[in-house]
Amino acid sequence: MSFYNDRILPHLIDLSMRNREFLPYRERVLCSAQGRVLEIGIGSGLNLPFYGSRVDEILGLEPAARLIAMAQGPAGRSRAPVTLIAPDPCYGCFLELLTATIDIGGIGKSQNNLWPF
Repeated sequence: MSFYNDRILPHLIDLSMRNREFLPYRERVLCSAQGRVLEIGIGSGLNLPFYGSRVDEILGLEPAARLIAMAQGPAGRSRAPVTLIAPDPCYGCFLELLTATIDIGGIGKSQNNLWPF
């Protein structure tokens, strides 16, 4: 991995995601979560403090090892147990593509209160 991708980019991502304009969305959307949660692109764990007491477990998927390391602190302080998952290259044998764009609700449930806009 290049110096930029390993040492600089993760901190730029963390800094940009700390934008205060995101706070109302995080608070409103994440406090409504419940059960087991899969957060795709957990980054440095900035969302973790906003999950409410109805969350049983959080699985955080993050491809950047440096961001996984940065998320360890918030994961340790989370109300719910957090498992941080770095994709294993072996998964390529079974999965060609995983995409996630702006998701607006739970799978199999209608949760209109999760719409962030």
